Amino acid sequence: MAMTDHNENKDKITLRVLDADEREAALELAWRVFSEYESPDYSPEGSEEFRSCLHDEAFLAGMRCYGAFDGLKLVGLAGVRPERGHITLFFVDGSYHRRGIGTRLFGMVREDLAGRDITLNSSPYGLPFYQRQGFRAQGCERTENGIRFTPMVYRRKAALYVHGRGGSACESAHYEPLFPGRDVIGLDYSGQTPWEAGAEIRAGIEALRKRYDSVVLIASSIGAFFSMCAGLDGLIERAYLISPSADMEGLILGMMRQAGVSEEELREREKISLESGDELSWGYLRYVREHPLSWSVPTEILYGSEDSLFPREAVSSLAGRIGAGLSVMDGAGHWFHTEEELRFLDEWIESCEKRCGAGW
Repeated sequence: MAMTDHNENKDKITLRVLDADEREAALELAWRVFSEYESPDYSPEGSEEFRSCLHDEAFLAGMRCYGAFDGLKLVGLAGVRPERGHITLFFVDGSYHRRGIGTRLFGMVREDLAGRDITLNSSPYGLPFYQRQGFRAQGCERTENGIRFTPMVYRRKAALYVHGRGGSACESAHYEPLFPGRDVIGLDYSGQTPWEAGAEIRAGIEALRKRYDSVVLIASSIGAFFSMCAGLDGLIERAYLISPSADMEGLILGMMRQAGVSEEELREREKISLESGDELSWGYLRYVREHPLSWSVPTEILYGSEDSLFPREAVSSLAGRIGAGLSVMDGAGHWFHTEEELRFLDEWIESCEKRCGAGW
C-alpha cells in the first residue's frame, strides 16, 4: 500500500516498493544524486568504484528497493538487503531535499524491518541526516577502494544510565561494552528532590520509548531512588540498581540527629542548611513518608558490604519488597569505583544479562 503526504507546496508524495522494471530509473537517480552531492568528497577512484557497483549484478542481487514518487517521477530511493538489515543505497533528488522524504523513506524501511537493528555505511555528506534519524557511528571513518564511509547502526534497544550524587551522564560510557546490543545513553538531571528528578527521569524514558522498542535502566545511589520515584512500571524492561538509596527516611533522620535538629524544628523552619553543605527539608521528609516506593520492574541490586550510607538490612528489605535479586560484594563501599569493584560490577551485569537471555 502506498503512503501519501502533502507538504506546504501541496506536492503529493507516494512511497512504495519498486518493481523490477523500475530498477534502471532507481540506479540513474542514485548516480545523479551521488555525482552532485557525494562525489566531491571522494577521490576519482572512489567515484568510479561506486559507479561500478551500480552495474554489478552481484552487488544488486537480492536488494529490495523502496521509492518515493512525485506523481510518476521517482524522487527518492532506499535500497535494502532485508536478510542483513542493511541499507545499501539511500538517495533523494536534490530538488526534493528538506521535505521529509528521506525521513519517510527510512520510516518505511524501519517498519518493514520491525524489531531488527539496521546498519549502513554513511558517506560524509549523509552523516548528519543519519544521526538525526537515530543512527550511531560504530567506529571511525574508513576508506576502502576510494569509498569514504562511517559504519553506523540504528538499534531497537537502549540502556539508560542515571548517575548518583556528583556524577554525570558521561559515566554511561563505562557500560557500553556491557550492553553491546543496546545504545547506552546517560541522563543528566538537575532536580534535587524525588518529585523533580523523578519527573525528569520519566520524561527521559518516555522520549526513549518513542525511539526504542526496549529500554533497560542502570541507576546508581540516589539516582536509583529517584528512578524508583519516577513511575517507570511498564516503561522499562528491567533495572540494575547499584548501591541504591534504600532508606531515605532513615538517612534524613540520621542527618537530623547528627545535626541536633528535631522534627518540630524542621517542620517550623521547613529547610535547614548544614555545615556539610547538605540541606534538611521538611518537604523532602514528608514526601518519602507519604510516598512509599512502589516498583514492579524486574530488578537486580548490587550492594557493597561496607556501604557507610545504608545498612544491609535496609537494602535487603528493599529487595524483598520489590522482589529484586540482591548481590553483595564483600569489602566494597557505597561507590563502586576501584578497579576491583568495577570488575565485580561488570561481571555482575554480564552474569545478569546472560540469565536474561536465558529467560529472566
